[in-house]
Amino acid sequence: MKLVPCVNESRPGEAYVRRGMRWVLIGPIKNEDKRYGRITDVGSE
Repeated sequence: MKLVPCVNESRPGEAYVRRGMRWVLIGPIKNEDKRYGRITDVGSE
């Protein structure tokens, strides 16, 4: 798993998981959820 928190920025963070040779976005971390590390699910493929 790869976490891009963007802590000191106003843009949302992102969480990725490795699938084969690619990184796939599993969900954004909304600004109000950064403090708790809550990831919003983008759904399954």
